[in-house]
Amino acid sequence: MTRHTLFLALALLASGCTTPDDPAASPPPETPTSPERPNAGTNSDLLRCSTAAFAGDEVWPVALRIAFDMEEDNPYMAPMTLGAAQPDQEGVVAAPFASWEEQAYLSIMDDDLVFDGPDLTVRTQRDVRFSAPMYVGTLEHAEYGEHAVACWFDDFEADFRYDPESQICVDADSTWGWNPYPLPYTRDTLDGHCGLFEGVMLNEDFLGYPTWLGMDLRGAQMQGSQLFFANILDAQWEGANLTGMEFGYAFLTGSVDDATTWPEENCELDDDWLDCVR
Repeated sequence: MTRHTLFLALALLASGCTTPDDPAASPPPETPTSPERPNAGTNSDLLRCSTAAFAGDEVWPVALRIAFDMEEDNPYMAPMTLGAAQPDQEGVVAAPFASWEEQAYLSIMDDDLVFDGPDLTVRTQRDVRFSAPMYVGTLEHAEYGEHAVACWFDDFEADFRYDPESQICVDADSTWGWNPYPLPYTRDTLDGHCGLFEGVMLNEDFLGYPTWLGMDLRGAQMQGSQLFFANILDAQWEGANLTGMEFGYAFLTGSVDDATTWPEENCELDDDWLDCVR
């Protein structure tokens, strides 16, 4: 044994270290993981994202939509379906005119949600105004550029719900309030239940008469919101406040209750059904 080899052996014994031949000294590389599964706290393996409307190559604006389906064997790497879409006139929330798949890495660390794909990067943070996971941030795509984005799991449900007895929006502790939904979420899911939409351009820049059919707007605050060259049909307006809502070249229809406040002009009420046109 050479002096060098003897010195190395004695050093290893003194330090309690293992030799390089010991498997414990070189553990196999692990799949990158977050402190918890990306979908921890939900019962859904499907994460959806949608951007705000932006001017694309088409005649009308578009939005990018993502579906990330987490598989049980590796919830951090999964096929991601990405599509560019426009709301249409047939009550379909978003009709895709292009769709493709990529493999993307998904991680959630310290309430940051990150996608990394060949042509796509998403950087979002948990929106702490909601108890259930909702993420907001930016999406950057090699072809479509950078845009605001919202991400949520399929079973997302906001805190405040409309109570038909008290006719107000309350949470599980009976505290009243409203849900500050990102507009892409409501546009894609039709869920505006107890939403806060004061002063919001509801159809963004979609002006090709998109139609939202069956939207849940119970308890929603719509004061000063706008809707032009678009329709909201067969909606649930119970408890909603439409005071000062501006709309034109548009139809608004749906069910109401005695807590609903509707625009003063261009609306007719037939029992519990509201019909507005301007």
